[in-house]
Amino acid sequence: MQPHILVTGGGGYLGSNLVYLQHLKGYKITVLDDFSRSQKRISTMKNVQYLDCDLNTTASVSKILKGNEIDVTVHLAAFAYVAESVRDPNIYYRNNLIPLIKLMTEMSALNCNRLVFTSSMAVFGRTSIDKINEDVKCEPMNPYGETKFLGEEIIESYSRSTKFNSVIFRLPNLFGSQDIPFTSEAHSPETHLLPNVLAEAQRTLNGGNPSETSLVIHSPNNDQVCSSYVRDFIHVSDVCSAIDLAIKMLLNREVVGSETFNLASDKPHSVLEVLDLARSITKQPILFKEGGPRDGDANKLFGDSQKFRSRTGWVPINSEMKTVISKEWIKLLKRN
Repeated sequence: MQPHILVTGGGGYLGSNLVYLQHLKGYKITVLDDFSRSQKRISTMKNVQYLDCDLNTTASVSKILKGNEIDVTVHLAAFAYVAESVRDPNIYYRNNLIPLIKLMTEMSALNCNRLVFTSSMAVFGRTSIDKINEDVKCEPMNPYGETKFLGEEIIESYSRSTKFNSVIFRLPNLFGSQDIPFTSEAHSPETHLLPNVLAEAQRTLNGGNPSETSLVIHSPNNDQVCSSYVRDFIHVSDVCSAIDLAIKMLLNREVVGSETFNLASDKPHSVLEVLDLARSITKQPILFKEGGPRDGDANKLFGDSQKFRSRTGWVPINSEMKTVISKEWIKLLKRN
C-alpha cells in the first residue's frame, strides 16, 4: 500500500507542484488549505482529495487526522510576502506559527510523528557569507523570516521532547512549473521575478509601448546600473524531489529527531542577470521602473546544499536559469 501524505497549503504554488508529482508516484494525498491565497480546485487526480480547512481551527484538523491514517505530513501552509510581513507582522505571527503549533499538537496526540517543514533562507537575514551552510547563525531581518526561524525552533523542541521526527528545508527563490497549467506561478499579487519579467515581455510583444512598463526592479543601493539583489533560484520540481526524498527518509526511519537542510542550485544570479537573459530569449526590450531598497530584504542570499546532496544524492537537475526562462516563455505564449 502506498503511503498517505497530508499536504497543508497544497493549493499554493509549491503545493500544487508537489501534489501533482506525488500523485504521479501513486501516493494517496490529502490536501488541507483554506484557499485564501490559492485557487480552490476539485481534484481529477486519482487518490487526491482537497479539503477546505482553516488550520487555526483545532477541531477541523483533529477530525481530519483521526479520519485518515496519515503516514507523513508536509507542512507548506504559510504567508510568504516579505514586504507584507514588514507592513503587518501580526498576521504573519498569527498565520505562520499558531497553525503549526496546533497541527503538531494534534499530530503528537494521534502519534502522527513524521513531518516535512518548508522553512526559508530568509532565516539567515543579512550575512557577508557567500554560500550559507546550516551552521551559519540565523539572524532573520523581517517578520516572515522570523516566523520561519521560530517554526524551526518549535519543531526542534517537539522532536527533543517527543518521538517526533522531522525534516526541515530552508528554501531559496522558487521558479518554473510543470507542463500543466495549474502548477504555474499565479500569486496575487505576483511578486516573483520571472513571471513579472515575462509578462512585461509578452506585453511589448503584443504591441505595448516599452516605455509604459509597470515592471519595478528594486536595488539594495538605490543604483540600478551598478547593483541588484543576488539570489539563488531553484526549480520547483527540484524542491519537490527533495521533499520526496525526505518523505522516504522519514518512512524508512532514517531520521531520528529533527534534521535541517539548506536547498540550493549553487548558481546564484543577480536580478539584472535574469533580466538580461530574459531579453536575449524573448527578443523584447523589457524596460523597468527603478525601485529603491525593499524593507527587510538582504542584499544577497544563497545557500550551500552540500549536506543534503551528500546525505541523499539529490541534485537540482531542472534549475539552469536559461533553460527555465526559455521553457516558461514558451508556455506563456502557448497559454495566450
